[in-house]
Amino acid sequence: MKRLRESAASSDMTAYGYWLMHDGMLLHECMHAYHHLEYYRGELSGHARILTALGHHEKGNISTDLLLNAHSIMLLEGLLNSSRDFASMWYTEEGLSLVVLRTQ
Repeated sequence: MKRLRESAASSDMTAYGYWLMHDGMLLHECMHAYHHLEYYRGELSGHARILTALGHHEKGNISTDLLLNAHSIMLLEGLLNSSRDFASMWYTEEGLSLVVLRTQ
């Protein structure tokens, strides 16, 4: 291990895959130093759920149009949730219920 740490090049440790950005953007890119990767076994939430759909698309289980529509819906859900959180900071529950954005 000592010899590898001293003489190994990170160009030998490349992993390609899909990367999800914080805003929901997907990238197909490489990562050097694949030993920093970790397999995630938990349940995905928010726009990260697109990775599950992408996996099914890669396996041929779903069509491209379903993948793209699912991605759009997940991004819109995130935007809707952010907008609701923002509205809650500025308006009362009573006001939000009057305009049918909250139910009491």
